[in-house]
Amino acid sequence: MAENKHKIKLIKKLFGLSTSFIVLSLMCFYAWQVIDLMNQKYQRHSLENEVKKLITENQQLKIEVAALQSVARVQNFASESAMSSVPSIVYLSLNAGEVVVKK
Repeated sequence: MAENKHKIKLIKKLFGLSTSFIVLSLMCFYAWQVIDLMNQKYQRHSLENEVKKLITENQQLKIEVAALQSVARVQNFASESAMSSVPSIVYLSLNAGEVVVKK
């Protein structure tokens, strides 16, 4: 009888330990999942910020390219005007990154 009680206590301890181990394993697994989700959210947020920065940089480069193209047009116009025998006056106005040339 005492031997059976001892076996029952031992089985209860083992069952308790295995249950505790299972619960602890599940808690660790869920904690790992939460950490992974937070990491993905942080990476997505970082990528969104990088995309916004690249879009802004792209817009700035487009403005700079438009300005350089306008300067090139003005230089071409000025060289053509210098070659012509009729004197001309060039009026430049800068409006939203574009140069308007008027005679």
